[in-house]
Amino acid sequence: MDVEILGGKSFSFLKVILPPGKEIITESGAMASMDKGIDLDTEFNGGFLNAIIIKLFGKETIFINTFKNESSQDQTLYLTQRAPGEIVAVDLKDESLFIQPGAYIASTPGIKFSL
Repeated sequence: MDVEILGGKSFSFLKVILPPGKEIITESGAMASMDKGIDLDTEFNGGFLNAIIIKLFGKETIFINTFKNESSQDQTLYLTQRAPGEIVAVDLKDESLFIQPGAYIASTPGIKFSL
C-alpha cells in the first residue's frame, strides 16, 4: 500500500493507493473520495460495547470503515481529517501509541484500540 501525505501542514490529507486485495481501516467520515473498485464495510469500533466506551470516554467515533480493493488493479482513496492540522504517519511494531481524542484517521488491519 502506498500512502502519500498531501496538502501541507495546515490542511493535510492522505492519498492511499490500494493494490488488489488490500484494505485500510479508517475512522467514520474520513473518506473524501474513492475509486469505484473499492468496497466499503462499516462496523462497530472493536465491537458494540467497546465502541460505546470509546465514544463516551475517548470521544472517538462509534463506527469504523474498512475499505478493500476488490478489483484487479490499483485503486485510489483520499482520506481527510475533521479539523485542520498536520497528519503524521507512525509505524508501530508491537508498540503502543497514545493520541488525543479525534486524532485517529486510518490504520492497516490488526491495530487494536483501547482506552
